[in-house]
Amino acid sequence: AQANARLLQEQEKLQILQNRLEDNNACLKGKLQEKLTVLVIRKLEQNSEILEKYIELQKNAIVRCEAEVEQARRKLTEAMKERKIFEKLREKAWEKFKKEELQEEQKEVDELVSYTYSKERI
Repeated sequence: AQANARLLQEQEKLQILQNRLEDNNACLKGKLQEKLTVLVIRKLEQNSEILEKYIELQKNAIVRCEAEVEQARRKLTEAMKERKIFEKLREKAWEKFKKEELQEEQKEVDELVSYTYSKERI
């Protein structure tokens, strides 16, 4: 659950960065239609480059988070398999115990019947 929450946070960060890049590019296009100094244009272009780098870093963070989610999912699946195995083993042990108890009771009944029968014959 934590891995999924972290993945969602990272995806939201990526969306925010992509929106900022789009806004910056739109601003740059709008400013290019006006008369601007080279300095302002360079600053806007640098902002775009920086945002693109952040976006790339964020995509890498998302890939790592997705790997963590997958690893957590595998661990959960493995734990569920182990739990089922233990439940089956416990169930088999219980069935074996009940069978042994039934056999023991049957043995006692047989001994009692045998004793009663032999006593009646005497």
